[in-house]
Amino acid sequence: LLEKLGLCRQGGSLVLQQQDKPLQGILEDYCKKHNVSQFYVSKTTVHLLATHLNHVLLPGNWQLSNAALAYEIFRRMEPKSKKIESISQFIGKRPVFHPGRLQNRFIGERNVILDGAHNIPAINSVLHYLQKNLKGHKNRIAILGFSADKNWQGMINHVIGSCVFTTLIFTQSTRPRGVNPQVLSTYASTITKLPVLAMPSLKTALSWILEKTSGPITICGSLLLIGDFDKALHALGLSNWATQLDEIDPQQSWMHPL
Repeated sequence: LLEKLGLCRQGGSLVLQQQDKPLQGILEDYCKKHNVSQFYVSKTTVHLLATHLNHVLLPGNWQLSNAALAYEIFRRMEPKSKKIESISQFIGKRPVFHPGRLQNRFIGERNVILDGAHNIPAINSVLHYLQKNLKGHKNRIAILGFSADKNWQGMINHVIGSCVFTTLIFTQSTRPRGVNPQVLSTYASTITKLPVLAMPSLKTALSWILEKTSGPITICGSLLLIGDFDKALHALGLSNWATQLDEIDPQQSWMHPL
């Protein structure tokens, strides 16, 4: 949070949603210390978005709040910007698309849900969505990976407490920030009786799941892990279900073969 607040310049402005009490206190202290003006998203904005744009937003109830925050920022930057009603007419029925945010993909007939939620509020939002949308599935497999600088213990606690999944598989991205899967699985095994496995890579995890299990797959916990998904499909010979290789950014040093 303090890293993000560091973007607020002395005497600048901050547009934000109302936060939980601990976070709210940190925000207010920082803004007071640095003479930063605070502007909160209005209930009117949220209501108008729900009325006019809810049909095109990303899945998940929290996306309405995200969209309201974005609109409020642009409204502050450009007071004469288009009204929500006008934006709705311009957009029409074209839905918003964001890779790695409750993104539904398929491997054959198997649904794969990708979400890069990497903190407790975000992962709780995803879990709430999955509780409603994975009902009726006997097997619900999760592939989880976390960066070392995140509260991965807390996120694992919430994943297990949600009772969404029937099997947990821990892995790590090809980038150096990931927590060792064995460390993750050892921690999880101390607080759950669910089957818990550790896999060295997303490629290995997907290979095992596709061979040994059935049901929907959720990959979650890190945008870096989500970034390995299409490379893993290519490495497994499942190119028909992957983004084309020439569309995956070759300039990034971490895009080495899995």
